[in-house]
Amino acid sequence: MEQKRKKLSGSQYKKKRLKNEEQERKLSNVMKKFLVQKCGLDEPSTSAATDLANNNTVPPQSLPEEVVEESQILTPSDLHEQPGSTSTSTATALDLANKNTVPPQSIPEKIVEEIQKITSSEVHQEPGRISSGSQQVLKEIPSDPALWLTFCMSSQTRQLLVERGPHQIKEFEFPINKGKRRFLPSYYSKVLSNGEVVERSWLIYSIASDAVFCFCCILFDNSSDISDWPKKGYSDWKNLIRALTMHEKSVNHRNAFRAWKELDIRLKQKKTIDAEYQRIMDMELQHWRGVIKRIMSIIKLLASQCLAFRGSTEHLFQPNNGNFLKLVELLSEFDPVMEEHIRRVQRESDKWSVTYLSNNIQDELINLMGNSILRKIVEITKIAKYFSIIADCTPDVSHYEQLSLTIRVVTFNSIQNKYEIAEFFIGFFEASDSTGEGLAKLILTHLEKLGFELKWLRGQGYDNGANMKGVRKGVQNRILEKYPRAFYVPCACHSLNLVVNDAASSTTETTFFFSIVQELYTFFSGSTKRWEVLKKYVSQLTLKPLSATRWASRIDALKPLRFQLCKIYDALILIIEDVNRDAETKVKARGLAKNIKNYKFICGVILWHDILFEINSVSKLLQSVTINISDCVRMLSETIKKLKSYRQSGYIQMKIAAKEIAENLECSTEFPDDTEVRPRRKKRQFDYEKAVDEPLTEEKKFKINFFNYILDITLNSLNERFTLLETHSKKFQFLYDILKLKDIDDKTLENYCSSLEFILSVKNETDINANDLREELRDVSRMLPYSTKPLDVLNYLCQNSLISLYPNTVVALRILLTLPVSVASGERSFSKLKLIKNYLRSSIGQTKLKNLALISIESAMASTLDYTSVINEFAKVKVRRVKL
Repeated sequence: MEQKRKKLSGSQYKKKRLKNEEQERKLSNVMKKFLVQKCGLDEPSTSAATDLANNNTVPPQSLPEEVVEESQILTPSDLHEQPGSTSTSTATALDLANKNTVPPQSIPEKIVEEIQKITSSEVHQEPGRISSGSQQVLKEIPSDPALWLTFCMSSQTRQLLVERGPHQIKEFEFPINKGKRRFLPSYYSKVLSNGEVVERSWLIYSIASDAVFCFCCILFDNSSDISDWPKKGYSDWKNLIRALTMHEKSVNHRNAFRAWKELDIRLKQKKTIDAEYQRIMDMELQHWRGVIKRIMSIIKLLASQCLAFRGSTEHLFQPNNGNFLKLVELLSEFDPVMEEHIRRVQRESDKWSVTYLSNNIQDELINLMGNSILRKIVEITKIAKYFSIIADCTPDVSHYEQLSLTIRVVTFNSIQNKYEIAEFFIGFFEASDSTGEGLAKLILTHLEKLGFELKWLRGQGYDNGANMKGVRKGVQNRILEKYPRAFYVPCACHSLNLVVNDAASSTTETTFFFSIVQELYTFFSGSTKRWEVLKKYVSQLTLKPLSATRWASRIDALKPLRFQLCKIYDALILIIEDVNRDAETKVKARGLAKNIKNYKFICGVILWHDILFEINSVSKLLQSVTINISDCVRMLSETIKKLKSYRQSGYIQMKIAAKEIAENLECSTEFPDDTEVRPRRKKRQFDYEKAVDEPLTEEKKFKINFFNYILDITLNSLNERFTLLETHSKKFQFLYDILKLKDIDDKTLENYCSSLEFILSVKNETDINANDLREELRDVSRMLPYSTKPLDVLNYLCQNSLISLYPNTVVALRILLTLPVSVASGERSFSKLKLIKNYLRSSIGQTKLKNLALISIESAMASTLDYTSVINEFAKVKVRRVKL
């Protein structure tokens, strides 16, 4: 006989469980058919039934039939009410569910005013504990507990209410009920049998419903007992003491109170359940910020040194993977942050994992760092107000014309409390149109795009190219047409270089002289063996080639000849006598030895060395950033005086130095004539046709055609090429030495100031006031202790806090110091261009080229970059936004 099974089988148990779950699912969604709960925070509206049940509203099973019937006539539009609206059936259900709670719509205006008054004067407990992001959400939660039923009691709501704490209303005229009783503030505390008073911090009063609630039970009591008054309100003031005493002893209240205080303590100590997750997130955030910070440091190092980033591969711990990855590997050996990052990168098998080591990330960070430097430069320029531009062009290795743009300003150093002259590089720009119109448009377009205010442009500095300095179609004239106060100043150093070129190409003899100098370098540098012979004799100064663009190249090429010509001759003789040399080499060496063992060549070496020494000294001084027009004109005037003096008395000194070298070379001190190409002698028919003039000696020919002629060409070229510079100098001449102004009459000073006001005025706009400037200069000239330069006068006024007293003087000096003197800064940027964009990196993009040059040239500003702001900007660009 089969025994009956006592337990359900697995299949039967599963069917029973599924049936119960299906029944529970159907019952859980009953409230959604007729009730819409208003959600004021982050909980979705679909959970309104669940939150309403948690707030001890009446479950669907216990609702009266009238309500159920009324809910059946709701339309679909009623189920999608606006967040601020409440349907009639919803309000009715709330009223039936909690008769002691009055909906906000039915609260009398007088009570609403009292609530607002109490809320506005409410003092929250420990407001510093509430985050700034949650303050706006907290303001939307009413302080009256009767109105909390209109909000979804989410975890965030509980946390915000616990942070705010219960507010007990005491200074209020409590209303009297029908039993002629009312709530008293004494109910907030109880008296023990020993007479001690204990506060009921959990008890809170509702103005809207004239009832009391339990703060902790509303938030933490999850029991389904709807008859529990602490959550729905209690207003029987006659029996309130007994109700409070019984409630304090209940298990639900103690559990809720314990949960409230535990959360409150955790919030104070920041040890909530979410705190651990937040701590992990913060640690992860700090890790990635540390990684990016180190990557930016590597980028800054490579960019400032003009080194390449990438190699033939982009994988870690592989040969030829580039400088960037090699530095990452090196840093990971000593830095724990990079060590952890490398460990994660090697652990991740997914090729799409985030490493921040790719070339795209490098380019983005380079771009952000370059833009940050540019913003700093623009900000400094806006503070300085007046600025000048320095522009120059050169072809790069890819045969693209690159325009280098530099800004010159007079900045105020607040730390040292003084003014300084500064020049900032702002980038390379590809110039597809090298005409004056194309370059002017390119310059103005990029300046406007970067944020410079062109109305404060006061100077232009270019080289002496026709497309730059042209008086009709040049860049300077096209910019002057739009901005008449942007004075053009030709580059003084470039003009000096052209002076040398003019003199060097003036006669065939000078051309022949420099060709011998170049041939000497070409001969010895063409073979390593010949160069070793040269180094054996010439140990201190080596031969240098000539260059048409490098300003100091000619003086560097002549120094070895001036001081070691005899040793160079000995090296040539050694090559000639070497039996192992080929015949062609010996012939070249013999010809060079014959040319340099020549008294005329020796005199040419002395002459050109003396001329180039004076010009090179001035050229180096003019390349300084702090140079101004007044100093430039003064140094050029002194150079002209020295060259004139050398023309008068330098010939004898030249002969003495040349004779000393000739004696060491054992050559004749007479000027030879065998180098001249003589014309063929013609037969004369009569005696009277013979030449009347006596023939000049070779020495006189050299003095007239070589010595005097070269110096005359040099002096004339100096006067011609610096005419425009002297014109600008005359406009500001009276500001060069303000101390002398106290000795001139008022009429002359007034003319100076009026002339300056005129050139600094456009239409109704002017930079200075002539009358005010005249009075200020008169006072400043009497105040100065000694004669000073314009920058020193400006700093004197600044350090003595006199800027506000003499504003026109300060403006005039700032404009004077803003005018550029040379384009040396632009020429220096070309050196960086050749290092960054070389033949191995000829395909580098224009944007990356500009940013790398910015980091390299403005390395001092790059060293002060705020990594935090750059990382924040990088995070905004890389954040992944999810559309909800």
